[in-house]
Amino acid sequence: MKCPKCGFEHEYQAAECRNCGIIFSKYHAKQNSLSNAVAQKPGLEKESLETFDLIKNLFFYVQSETNPLILGGRALLFIILFIWGLKFIITPLETNYTSESFWHLVNLPFHEAGHIIFKPLGGKFITSLGGSLGQLLMPLICLIVFLVKTKDTFAASFALWWFGENFMDLAPYINDARLLTSPFYVVIPVRVLLMVSMTGNSFLKNPYKI
Repeated sequence: MKCPKCGFEHEYQAAECRNCGIIFSKYHAKQNSLSNAVAQKPGLEKESLETFDLIKNLFFYVQSETNPLILGGRALLFIILFIWGLKFIITPLETNYTSESFWHLVNLPFHEAGHIIFKPLGGKFITSLGGSLGQLLMPLICLIVFLVKTKDTFAASFALWWFGENFMDLAPYINDARLLTSPFYVVIPVRVLLMVSMTGNSFLKNPYKI
């Protein structure tokens, strides 16, 4: 019998090698597991490539032909959104710039619709929460549609910008959660959660007395 590892010749059938000390049964079991792993590797690589292609086609899809005018318009819009988004970020909350911007008027209908849409779920809390949820869900829905349905990655990037801008739109209310100086504080879920944690259910029963 020949040792599969060191090649030492045994005169009789043995359980382990007298030269290198390996146990034949364990050695063969290990080699078989390695062989199975190697045999399965092409399938795993194929699955990984398919996942990579799926992600690439979803987030980085590029159209084969693009109209130069459309490309130029998108480049111009990208610059405008970049500068405008930077303005949202660097402007202090105290200036109320976000709430006074044109885009606040775009967000407002979805915010108010959210109160109505989520009201059937029950309770003042869900109704209040629905405003902010509606405001955030709309750009997310657009983002998914643009990525999956129309495969328009530029439009999807705009929807992502819109989603982030909505957080800036909600920021003044969130910032006012402790002071409660805003007359609209009852419609902001973060503020409601904070006041419930501080005062208990009494806030939900009569928030104007807090």
